[in-house]
Amino acid sequence: VHPLPYCPEFFRSEFKSDVADMKNSVKNRENAQSSCAAQFIANHLGDYDRPWIHVDMAGPALGLGERASGYGVGLLLSLIDVF
Repeated sequence: VHPLPYCPEFFRSEFKSDVADMKNSVKNRENAQSSCAAQFIANHLGDYDRPWIHVDMAGPALGLGERASGYGVGLLLSLIDVF
């Protein structure tokens, strides 16, 4: 587990749109940062004031053929066990 930067004032501009409230992807798709994904989620939380988590697990789930890695499930179960 590696903590990622969460800097709304920096990433908010990635979702600026001339025709909608916000885009649902970043400007440069080759640089789709996990922090931007967290920012996208945060923009839709409204008045929700409880802790939340974003798990970016696309990379670890690739290359396993027809099977899934279970990476995200294992990570969340480990976190729940700690708290």
